[in-house]
Amino acid sequence: MVELARCLVWKASQSSTAMVLPQDVVTGSVRFNRIAKVVPSNNIPKNSRALDIGPHTQAHFVSLIANAKTIVWNGPMGVYEKTKFRIGTDFVYHAIAANQEALSVVGGGDTLAAITHRHLIGEIDHVSTGGGALLEFIEKGTLPAIEALRAQHLKPLNKQISFVKERI
Repeated sequence: MVELARCLVWKASQSSTAMVLPQDVVTGSVRFNRIAKVVPSNNIPKNSRALDIGPHTQAHFVSLIANAKTIVWNGPMGVYEKTKFRIGTDFVYHAIAANQEALSVVGGGDTLAAITHRHLIGEIDHVSTGGGALLEFIEKGTLPAIEALRAQHLKPLNKQISFVKERI
């Protein structure tokens, strides 16, 4: 996993793409829904887990989102099921909804579970339950199911073309 991360950071640097990572994180106990402390993301204590993005990261992400022209969001920022660790997700959600100039696309079951019953969902331009499929579609411009539908749709058309060619 670390090697993949290094590869992605390198690829981003080669294409003038900013790889935006959390500067700080919230650690704590999921079981007890309790925050232990906010620490720099590169200094998470042993036997601790990052459970949400920290306040500096929240501010940084909100600033980036406010100035974005296109926003694709797939995945909550933290353990959104626990109120103490959903704050980063809420910050990102509200920032996306507030940026009415950008095209906003939100996908993924966990992301939608984190925001579905929220009053700002109508401010998002496109909402998809399929996170991985959404990203694959953005990357490739198609999906296997779309290609299967296209192939089925073209079969009758191909038969008609063959019939017409035979008559000519």
